[in-house]
Amino acid sequence: MSIQQFSLGLCPLLTNRDKEAIQHFWSDLFKISWDGDFKILPRTIPNAQTFSYINTRWMYDKCKFLSQTPVRILYRIAVSDKSRDYIQVNPLQAENLWLDELQGLLKQLKELANVAVVGGHFRLLKYLVAKYSQQS
Repeated sequence: MSIQQFSLGLCPLLTNRDKEAIQHFWSDLFKISWDGDFKILPRTIPNAQTFSYINTRWMYDKCKFLSQTPVRILYRIAVSDKSRDYIQVNPLQAENLWLDELQGLLKQLKELANVAVVGGHFRLLKYLVAKYSQQS
């Protein structure tokens, strides 16, 4: 089922029992950065996997009003072995290299590089190496 089918009325009505289909539907919506009104869509709280399909800043900002926003889907990395301090990194910000959102974390280069490696965020790792490798 696609956004186009939904908007044309060609798909059956989704019920609460169709949770997997609804998540898939929202994934499609995020992939294409759909600019319609969320209020007309099947109600759900998109899960972490569904949110991972957001690939534009515009859609990320649009989703902040949802009750469980992408902002709460975080990596939690210890700052040091001796400390109980953690940094929290949003995987969407890391994957899409939204540096303005990551500014506060650039002071924790080792931990941020760790997030890039563990999460498979190659663009972030490449950026960190290019920008900060001379400072080590």
